[in-house]
Amino acid sequence: MFPGFYTVAFQPEHGSENFIIKNYSRSNVLPTNTWTDIHVSNDGILFIAGIEGLMVHDGFNWDLLSVDTQQELLTNRIHSILETTDGHIYVQDQANHVYYFNNRHKLEVLLNPENGLPLEISNAGIWGGERIYMVEKDQIFVFRGAMLEEELALEGISEIWDVYKNKGQVLLLTTTGMYTYENGELNPLKFDNEVINLNTFSRFEVVKEDLRIISSSGSLCYKLKEKQFCEKHKIKFSEDIEILNVKSVSRYLEEYLISTSGGFYVQNDSGIYPYSDSKKGIRFESEMTTTSGSFLVGADGIWIGDDKMFTPEYEIVDVATDGESLWFTTAQNGLYKIAGNYFSHYSGKEVRNSYAIVEDEEHSTIWIGSFDEGLSKINADGTIKTFTTSNSKLNTNTIRSLYIKRDGTLLVSGWGYAPMELRGDELAPVPGLENFTWLTTNVAEGMYEEENGTLWFGTLDGLIRYEEELPSYYKDKNGNSIEGVTKILSPDNDQSLFLCTIRNGIVILDEDEFHFVSKKGERFSQNVRDIYFQSPDTLWAATYDYGLIRYILGENYSIARSTTFGKEVGLPSSGFHRIIEDEGQLWISSNDGLIMASLEELIDWAEKKVMPSGIRVFKEEDGLENNEFNGGAQNTGFKSADGTIWFANQSGAVNFNPDKFTKKKVQPESFYIRSISNGIEVQEFPVADTIETDNRYPVEIAYAHINITDNNTPGIWYQINNANWIKSNKTGTIQLSEEHSEFSTINFANAPGDETIYTLHLRHFNTGGRVPFYLFITAMILGVAGLLGYLAYSSKIRKIGTEHEGEEPKSDFDTIELVINENFTNENFNLEMLSRKTGMSRSKVYRVWKEKREESLNDSILAKRLSYAIEILTCEDCNITETAHRSGFSSQSYFSKVFKKYYGMSPSAYVKKREEDS
Repeated sequence: MFPGFYTVAFQPEHGSENFIIKNYSRSNVLPTNTWTDIHVSNDGILFIAGIEGLMVHDGFNWDLLSVDTQQELLTNRIHSILETTDGHIYVQDQANHVYYFNNRHKLEVLLNPENGLPLEISNAGIWGGERIYMVEKDQIFVFRGAMLEEELALEGISEIWDVYKNKGQVLLLTTTGMYTYENGELNPLKFDNEVINLNTFSRFEVVKEDLRIISSSGSLCYKLKEKQFCEKHKIKFSEDIEILNVKSVSRYLEEYLISTSGGFYVQNDSGIYPYSDSKKGIRFESEMTTTSGSFLVGADGIWIGDDKMFTPEYEIVDVATDGESLWFTTAQNGLYKIAGNYFSHYSGKEVRNSYAIVEDEEHSTIWIGSFDEGLSKINADGTIKTFTTSNSKLNTNTIRSLYIKRDGTLLVSGWGYAPMELRGDELAPVPGLENFTWLTTNVAEGMYEEENGTLWFGTLDGLIRYEEELPSYYKDKNGNSIEGVTKILSPDNDQSLFLCTIRNGIVILDEDEFHFVSKKGERFSQNVRDIYFQSPDTLWAATYDYGLIRYILGENYSIARSTTFGKEVGLPSSGFHRIIEDEGQLWISSNDGLIMASLEELIDWAEKKVMPSGIRVFKEEDGLENNEFNGGAQNTGFKSADGTIWFANQSGAVNFNPDKFTKKKVQPESFYIRSISNGIEVQEFPVADTIETDNRYPVEIAYAHINITDNNTPGIWYQINNANWIKSNKTGTIQLSEEHSEFSTINFANAPGDETIYTLHLRHFNTGGRVPFYLFITAMILGVAGLLGYLAYSSKIRKIGTEHEGEEPKSDFDTIELVINENFTNENFNLEMLSRKTGMSRSKVYRVWKEKREESLNDSILAKRLSYAIEILTCEDCNITETAHRSGFSSQSYFSKVFKKYYGMSPSAYVKKREEDS
């Protein structure tokens, strides 16, 4: 360790083996391999400047802006990209014209107001944050957006290298010296000419609160507040080493990273010392922090910690980050992306070629059934236990289907044998099934348990109903049977069963009658593997023969509309297995990778033919061990209680956090104060603690998204004492100065005008020269003030519960009943939501409920909804559709069907009878 080198600047979060390095070049999506500049905008859009135009990448699609598509673009050779603090993007071409990138994704060339011709500039940069300046000859033009706002004449100045503007200060760096510009007058500043050679390219660089003057020969530090040069941070190397960049690597310490043509150095109070194995730095940003750690980027490679993770064939030119990934360009090999591999794999001898996967929430275990390795259990600590025919009573090592009953018992179905049940670690045949006479193939691929204990088994030969330990092949009231059943679902509380089959598509069993839904659609899919229920009337089918199909049901299970989604929207055309919905995204396993698709965009395609832009197909190059997922039987994927998603895969099991792949809004409970002045660290909002600092003003508040690795801080807006809303910078800092009162209120939100506001109150006053801060939190939701939660001053944030201090804790049953009463009118309320809101596993919810009530949980929720609907129909002038939605039913048809079943008449007949009686 170097003397006085206080911090490890580039400590990795994990090793380089957990990263994916991906190349984009002329061989796939880019028109050329030569790119000069790269920039990620405040809203996460990637811009790349090159010899064939400007590439724009929104995370999904690549757009090339060139003379062929842009009317005002004068050449395809783009040199650089600039962005103001409020998000305006400007592009400079190699002929020194500047363009404004407007909100229509068009480039507008900026004109000289005197002659109406495109500006031909010698220099451009940011002017005070929200504007851009351009130097043409001896004039400076200042633009906001595409509008000229200011013009400065600089007589007697020759070539200008750079301009700095902030809070009334204007500094100019020219070939003849450094000047201040005030009231139209230029005043020279004296500095050490032995350090700075202004005959070579020179520029300003803001480092912390200081201004660095950087030239090929050396660097000087100019204190902006004191308006004087600082000898302490002078940098001078030998003539053969060119300084490229200087950057601070510590918020509170005087420690700087120097990028040079001869490698990297660290400057601190003890001097300047060599750093890293890199032999050559790059001109601009060299240290990049992402959610995966901090990277050191040199022209000759990329390091994370002491680990060199990438060696380029040609030199690295420029680098940028979107917070999650590192993007960089090379001289001749195109664009690269380094991202964390967010897929975890369970594969190897014990777990491979998985066919079924389920979660036992109560015991925090994952069960995996494989094609030839038997049954495996992944425990909470990551250890794996495998059951095979050689070490247990398992009847076969080829597992086709798994299902967890409501009491927590695991049902295991293997090829060629009747299903078994596992209690604890003991396997035994399901009573009555072992000696049951199967028609041809004794394997159950679909399994489902009703709340009353009735079991259904789907087989290739028919549907089996199992009651009181007596199994029998089922025929409906018309004498029809159904074959090839691989999955059984019930979205409507056991009112009907939806069967996925390999021969008849979707078949619905309702009121003792089979309804062949798929055959009524425009395109008949025989082989349906899974169904996602957007609502009781809207089904999304994962099919093996036609990809993804949306069915909208009409009366008597007719098909009102159907839409097929395939290659025309960027999806593989077939081989789909399992659909899992997560916050508006559909995750679909297939034979050709893992698909992520926006549900909203798919609906827009079906309704308006608007092409989806958010579809991604993840494959081996994205971190998967195998592109091929398995499916066709019950439970080949699930969303875990911890929010992660699991899928069965030919290499074993794949697990990932879906939040890593989607940009979500910052939630109001996601803010915390990281530090307040003088480096004092505060990990959460303290409830009753006092934070003291040495000085009253200025006060710096540093804040961040609570999941700091997601880097959502730039998405936060804040408002001080009800003044104008301000968008956060990337560092997440607020300065309170003398102008602020003793009491300060800071509001945080996702956007100005957002209905959800998170408020921080600060009270600061003098107590013998020290300043205590009392911090507390309130939330404003839909304009109603209420305590959203408290954040304890401890090592971990605790969420607010339903209990109040001093009250007796509620029983598990009381908690369940309270959550039901508060949420039954929500049409999306289901067992998963009930489990999440109560903090209990689904099997525990069922067990607690059955101990107290004879009525089933589903029937109880349904009864509450129907009772509330009766109340609405009796007391208010509401139509049937409105009543259905207000009482928690997602569609009028389902509401009418259930209403008639319970009350013997339709809702409209009830209303008519009520009117007649009155």
